[in-house]
Amino acid sequence: DDHDIFRQSLTLLIQARSDHKIVAQAQSFTGLFERVAQVLPDCILLDYQMPGGDPLSVTEQIRAQLPQIKIVLLTGIHSGAALRQLEPLLCDGLLHKRDNADLILHGLEEVARGVHFISPSIAELIEDADLGLTQREQQILALFAQGLSLGAIAEQLNISLRTVEKHKENIMKKLNVGNSIQLIEVAHKL
Repeated sequence: DDHDIFRQSLTLLIQARSDHKIVAQAQSFTGLFERVAQVLPDCILLDYQMPGGDPLSVTEQIRAQLPQIKIVLLTGIHSGAALRQLEPLLCDGLLHKRDNADLILHGLEEVARGVHFISPSIAELIEDADLGLTQREQQILALFAQGLSLGAIAEQLNISLRTVEKHKENIMKKLNVGNSIQLIEVAHKL
């Protein structure tokens, strides 16, 4: 987590009320994969919104090259559409920053036991967000809502500008919006 007080509070909570040991901490996605590869933790409790990179790319890299490491995402995102793209492939657990301490600790214990755990509050947000968008379209919509240009999105996702443009066109049709301004407004509502 990039907020010191939050990260330190989680550390105290986990060490005081569980058998887990904190072996490393990070404030950004910059160099995170290298740090994880060096320390090789059993589990990563990862804030989805940190500076220094694309969380999906970093998580995909960890999942592909270090599949034994469990990944629990902890997020403050309220968009069910954005949360849906995280849940199926990229993490072993998904917790919300609004969850209380007992639920966060319970989720970590479940993941440690090999159970895929999703916070009830996140499950409800995901269930309410059936937009009919593909995972890639949801990812592009979320980046577009963050103010990234189509070129920046293409670069960040390592795909062509034409591919991003086509995804944007499909997203606009599915969400029934006529221009980029409306798309941004809808994206922020979601």
